[in-house]
Parts: sequence; C-alpha cells; structure tokens
Amino acid sequence: MNKSTTVPVSVHPFQSGYLDFIPHDRQLATRAGPPRHSMLGDVCFYLQHHSSILDLDSLDCTSVFLARIIASHYLKQADYLRALASDIAWRLTRKDEVVFGTRAVEAQWSDVQSLERRMSEYCEALEAVLIQLRIPFEDPNTATAQRWTDVTTDFQFLYMQFRSIRQRVVALNSAMTGLAGMAGNRQSVKEAKSSKALTFLGLIFIPLAYTASLFSMAEPYGPGYEKFWLYFAISFPLIALLVGIFYMVDTGADWHDWPWPAANTNSHFTKAAKTGGAVV
Repeated sequence: MNKSTTVPVSVHPFQSGYLDFIPHDRQLATRAGPPRHSMLGDVCFYLQHHSSILDLDSLDCTSVFLARIIASHYLKQADYLRALASDIAWRLTRKDEVVFGTRAVEAQWSDVQSLERRMSEYCEALEAVLIQLRIPFEDPNTATAQRWTDVTTDFQFLYMQFRSIRQRVVALNSAMTGLAGMAGNRQSVKEAKSSKALTFLGLIFIPLAYTASLFSMAEPYGPGYEKFWLYFAISFPLIALLVGIFYMVDTGADWHDWPWPAANTNSHFTKAAKTGGAVV
C-alpha cells in the first residue's frame, strides 16, 4: 500500500449510541433523535426541539441536557463493560486447550488487569462527578425523584452499577490468577512427562553402554580372568552408597536427625569440659 493511499474510516457509536432520555410523548411529537455525532451537536438538538420543557427561569436549566447526555453515555458504557465481563466469565467456563494454554491465559490475565484498572478509573471519574454536582454517595432512591430533569438518582444508580461491575472484575481477576496457576501446573506436568521419557530412554541405553564397557575390559580384570571379582567388589558397595545418598536427598532427610554415635561421657576431654580444668 502506498503512503498516498487514503483509507476511509467510519466511526459508529456502540449499539447505535446512548438512549434518548426525553419523555416518550415528546419523542413521538418530534419524530427525531439526537445526531449522536458530538456533544455540541446533541446539546444544540435538545435546545432546539425540547427547550420548552425546561424551567427557563433557572440559571442551570441548560446544564440539564448536558448532565443527561453524560449519564446516558455512562449507562451505555456500563452495558458494554458488563457484556465484556460476561464474555470473559463465559470463556473461563469453556474446557478448551486454547483457553487453558499458557499464552492464552497470559493474554486473558493481561486483559482482566487492564479492565480492572479501567473500572477503577471510571469509578473515580463518577465520584468526581458526584462531588461536582453535590450528589451524596448513597444508594439511589426512586421515591425522591420528582421530575425527569433530576439527575441525582441517575448518577447514584450509575455509581452503584460501576461499583458492582468493578467487584465482578476483581472476582474475575482472582479466578484468572487461579487459572494461571492451573496452566502452570499443567506445564509442569508436561515437563515431568518429558523428563520421564528421557529417563526411560536412559534406562534403555545404560545397559547397552554397560555391556560394551564390560566386554572391553583388559586382562586381568576382564570376564573370565582371575581378578574379575574386583569389579563386583567395588561396584556393588559404590552402587549402595549412591542409592543411599539419592534416597536421603530425595526424601529431604535432615543430617541433624541422623543417628550419629553418642559421645563418650567418661572421656578425659568431657570431664575437663564439665569441670573447666585441665586434661590429665
């Protein structure tokens, strides 16, 4: 592709954008919705078609549309994040080799970590909005909403929804951490199987090497000669010693617990150590 080539890119809002918050009777009378292209265009649309439902005597009447648009955007964002969390949870329930692969688990863990960070940022942004609008950090109470222009209940509901989604993402993060441990264990099992296969191959080739070494021994230690018995006299004790050392290392035996011979309490050195005198 040449550098001068122009590729047209079109941007569409998620699921046709936020929902229109104007009462249904007004929407049917207007038969049109906001363009959803920009914040300025949407505010101008509502001021042009629905300014009659505002209390124009209030100084902050025009901010109602702005706050409602922001709340509607947050509501659509909450739907998207909830669907994203549900998709991740659904993938965790699938018993598939692709899902439980090491690379796939690392990629999903990274996605969940990013989602948890974003949820923290969204909750902090909503807290800033509540503080700016002087809305208390309480659970929403629909009985207190008298008019549709009141945004207090809306932002309280959004804050509750985002906190709920955040808790769900935190639970997914914990589940993903456990899944990473399972994937690591499966990888360890595969490596153990590979080591077992190499050990099996060693058991096959060791007798061959032993036989070749045995028949290559020269006089007088070779098979059939007078000092051939030295081979067994040296080999068997050495094998027993190595097997004993391997057993102690494999079982994690403590050298301090080894039954060493007890010290002779009647020796001259022991008596001198007890009495603090010289050795006689």
